Amino acid sequence: MCGISGIINKYKSEVDKKEIKNINDLISHRGPDDEGFFYENNFAFAHRRLSILDLSDNGHQPMHYLDKKYTITYNGEIYNYLELKEELLGCGYLFNSHTDTEIILASYHEWGRRCVDKFNGMWAFAIYDKEKQIIFCSRDRFGIKPFYYTEIDNKFIFGSEIKQLLEFYPQRYINKNILIDYLIIGYEEHTNETFFQNIYKLEQSHNLTYNLNTNTYKTEKFYNLEKNNKKLTETQSIELYEQRLKDAITLRLRSDVKVGTCLS
Repeated sequence: MCGISGIINKYKSEVDKKEIKNINDLISHRGPDDEGFFYENNFAFAHRRLSILDLSDNGHQPMHYLDKKYTITYNGEIYNYLELKEELLGCGYLFNSHTDTEIILASYHEWGRRCVDKFNGMWAFAIYDKEKQIIFCSRDRFGIKPFYYTEIDNKFIFGSEIKQLLEFYPQRYINKNILIDYLIIGYEEHTNETFFQNIYKLEQSHNLTYNLNTNTYKTEKFYNLEKNNKKLTETQSIELYEQRLKDAITLRLRSDVKVGTCLS
């Protein structure tokens, strides 16, 4: 499962190591195998690891790439990472691990923010781009992996779970509008707001780019589900569905640990 944490101090002061460790400890259940921290000027990343691909220390996060030009904290799995690896090897890239994490970093270097268009998987990540002085964040197309953020006391904070962010609020208030939407009409994914005031989620199919020079950020949508107008017979539709389903299952069985299934 894994878990991510991040704190940015807008006043350019160093992040209190106790603060980042505290919110990372709150999600220890998400990653019992390893933890890691990265500190840079006025921000910090943290990570809790559940080892699935490349169980060695080469999969440790936050992970660096190209002599710390990029640093990532990442939760998820890119199912087509082997296909992307072959493509990147053809472009001259070299790899030190067998992780999909390193593939994300190389893909970002090669294709920039459009790298997410290449990914088949589920993800929530933040990449520090040292050269551009930005933190590039992304959440997968259907919001399988969580990414929450807030701003308080001149800090921008993000994490995998809301309780990490609530640590910075001595008083916590319910978001009445979202509560009413949920109780009355059953809506809960129609906005980036959550059940708590001032706690937001990065919406599915969205990127968030934080500029460390100006302490501003913007979000943008990178994917829309489009209608396929191709005419297919019932038999063709069934055959195509079967092929796509088998392909999806095959990709998801890639693992360096035992795979289990649950039916609920």
